[in-house]
Amino acid sequence: MKKLLILIAIFAMSSTANALIFEDNFDHAWTADWGYIDYRGWDASGGAAYSIGGWDGFQSLADPASGQKATLLAYNYVETLENGNTGMYQAPYPGPDHAWSPENPLGERNGVLRIATVNGAWTDAANTGAFLYKNVAGNFVAEVEVVARDYWWHACGGLMARAANPNGAGASENWVYLSHFPNWNVGNHIRNTVNGSSAEMGISGYPSEPYLQLSRIGTTFYFKVSSDGINWVSLNGLENGVDRPDIGDVQVGIWAATYSDLASTWDFDNFSIGVPEPATITLLGLGGLFLVRRRK
Repeated sequence: MKKLLILIAIFAMSSTANALIFEDNFDHAWTADWGYIDYRGWDASGGAAYSIGGWDGFQSLADPASGQKATLLAYNYVETLENGNTGMYQAPYPGPDHAWSPENPLGERNGVLRIATVNGAWTDAANTGAFLYKNVAGNFVAEVEVVARDYWWHACGGLMARAANPNGAGASENWVYLSHFPNWNVGNHIRNTVNGSSAEMGISGYPSEPYLQLSRIGTTFYFKVSSDGINWVSLNGLENGVDRPDIGDVQVGIWAATYSDLASTWDFDNFSIGVPEPATITLLGLGGLFLVRRRK
């Protein structure tokens, strides 16, 4: 029986794949119709005046006490000038020194999602941080790369899967997140939030790995990190994931928070969402079985 399980695992590991359903490399500061990709502006206008590409939404709630929103900026940042300077695209048409245009869609530069926040939180009942998301039902695998970030105290960001909470009441928050947290020797960790009450798990310690992967198979969420985006490892003690049968359809995306009055800036890249194919589901299921067998 042991040999059979090993053979099945080898087959599953060699066959794991995800069917891509959405990706964004943030390499355009404008959409093909020259709509500016400004997620904060989209949120402020109620989704009427700005494009956010293929994303479904961006949330940045006001602080209940001050009335201020934590998100200072959230947009696609692309280095655009040929002469060595950098900057965002400026209207009107950027001119010949810029590499990308609707007529030249392959002339891309390497862009990022840049988010800056201050006094915005994703913890327990607090939900005033930045969150850019896609609506997802069923199984999924989401990945993102943290390209750069400030080291200010109490600043972190990463991937989140959240049950929609339209009324904004923090006590109704239900989500799981995976963090890149370069402070307090956390490195990477997760929060599991049920009705506005959070539990921290899986603290990895330094270094803070830059590649994050959050997935769901059935009702169980899995959390992995990587130093290179190829070789993935589960966070400490979370090989079997976190079961959340109470969460159905979710908003899946990128979050950032700054738990102080020092503004912090984050650059994210290479976001993707895929649907895990059968071999991947089999491998995750076998993982728990192997752990049980090894303990005997």
